[in-house]
Amino acid sequence: MDYGVKSLKIKLLSGTDTLKSLGQIKNDTLKFTSAKPTLNKFYAAQAPDYPAMIVKDQEGEVTIAGTLMELDTANCVRMFGGTVTGTPPADVWTPPRVSSTIEVSAEVVTETGKVLSFPRMLMVANWNWSIDRKNVVGIDFTMTVLLPTDGVTAPYTIGGTPSA
Repeated sequence: MDYGVKSLKIKLLSGTDTLKSLGQIKNDTLKFTSAKPTLNKFYAAQAPDYPAMIVKDQEGEVTIAGTLMELDTANCVRMFGGTVTGTPPADVWTPPRVSSTIEVSAEVVTETGKVLSFPRMLMVANWNWSIDRKNVVGIDFTMTVLLPTDGVTAPYTIGGTPSA
């Protein structure tokens, strides 16, 4: 049995980024899900109750979604793009002029040590501001599994050892 998340690390696929922890994920928000593929069913006039042929039209999606609670400037760049100027604690993040999608690789380690590795994902993020005393400011994100570009590597794996 596996439960909980020990760490979520991502690496930007552009540039020279390395696999780094995103930090604190809001409790009960991190979800690893898959959607069924789209199937086209063809029925024959002679046997209308059962399909004569089923053709897969489109693969289903595999996603990881959650809410990040650590809003340092480095995480803003990793989630949205943009630039950071200055040095902490006076550094400033400037977002890109248009909304962005960012390609990343990701690794999730569960509390029991199970490793989920994703060589290529497309990340979309948006702000989730709840300005009250019951919630925290967060970044909602969804990462969708993409096929690796090398044509050999699997879209994701479960098992192995965590990265350093």
